[in-house]
Amino acid sequence: MKILFRLGQLNSILLITGFATIVSPIVTLIVCRILQLLGWQIDLWVAVFIAVLVPLIVAPLVSWQVMELLFKIYHLERKMRGLAVYDSLTGFLRRHFLLQNAAVVLKLAKRENKTLCVLAIDLDHFKQINDRYGHAAGDEVLKSFAFTVRTVLRGSDLVGRIGGEEFIVVLPGASTENALHLAEHLHAHIKESIVRYGEYSIDYTVSIGLASSSKSETESIDTLFSQAD
Repeated sequence: MKILFRLGQLNSILLITGFATIVSPIVTLIVCRILQLLGWQIDLWVAVFIAVLVPLIVAPLVSWQVMELLFKIYHLERKMRGLAVYDSLTGFLRRHFLLQNAAVVLKLAKRENKTLCVLAIDLDHFKQINDRYGHAAGDEVLKSFAFTVRTVLRGSDLVGRIGGEEFIVVLPGASTENALHLAEHLHAHIKESIVRYGEYSIDYTVSIGLASSSKSETESIDTLFSQAD
C-alpha cells in the first residue's frame, strides 16, 4: 500500500491496469487450455483479445474510484496525525511529543558525554494582549513569535508549545555560554519585532530561562524543564 501512495493516484491506477491486463490473458489462456482438453471448442485468440480488452476498460474505472477513496483516507490520516504531533498555530511540537523527543536527545547526550541546554520561554503579559486587541491578534503574535524562533534557532533544535504562551526549546550539544548567547539573540530579535494587526502595531517581549544538563545519570528531561522554568 505504501508503494501505491508513493507512486501517486494516476501512476497507481496505471500500474493496477497494467497488472490486470497482463494477468487476465494469462489466466484466460490457462482456463481455455483446460477447457480444450475437456473437449470444448474455443478460439484462443478471441478469448485472449477479450481478456486484454476487458481489464483495459474496467480496471481504470473501478480502480479510480477505489484509489481516490484510499488516497483521501490516507491524506486525512496524515493530517490528523500531524495535528496530534504539532501545534496547529505555531507548528511547534505538542508537549507530549516534545517530552518524548527531548528524553531521547538527553539520553544520547549523556551517552556521548555532551551538554544539553533547555530554554523556557514565556511571552510577557500575553493575556493583556488578548484582552486589549482580541484573541485573533494574540494568534498573530504567536505566529510572529514562531517565525522569529525558526529564523534564530538551528535545524537540530527542538521547540515545543507546552502552554498557551509557554514554550520549551531543547538545544542538543550547546554549551551554557552558547545557549545564553542564543537566548539573548532571540530576545533581541523578538523585542525588535512588531506585529501588524489591522490598525494596530503590537510589540511584545519574552522572558527566557536557561538550564543545562549535568553528568548525573538520573537527571530527567522533566527536571531540566523545571529548572529552566
